[in-house]
Amino acid sequence: LVPAAKGQVTTPEKMKKQFGGQDVMAELAKANEKLAPKFGYIPGFAVVGTKMNEKAADAAAGKVKVSDIFQTAQDTSVKALKDAGLPVNE
Repeated sequence: LVPAAKGQVTTPEKMKKQFGGQDVMAELAKANEKLAPKFGYIPGFAVVGTKMNEKAADAAAGKVKVSDIFQTAQDTSVKALKDAGLPVNE
């Protein structure tokens, strides 16, 4: 949720230790400055990404068309949002 965060976010000490003392949240804030304003993340994207990868493997094997990857992304995104109780404009 760092892309949605507003204001200064402090890196917890445990996280700093894990990453060799690096200020992880400061680095993420720098990355956010370069993030497209219409960032395409949705709740449930992990499910969408998994389904896209599965369909991409099928496309690589010649079982489906590459365009099927994008239809799968659309269908899975709509389902994930609806399953989360969020409104979807289809």
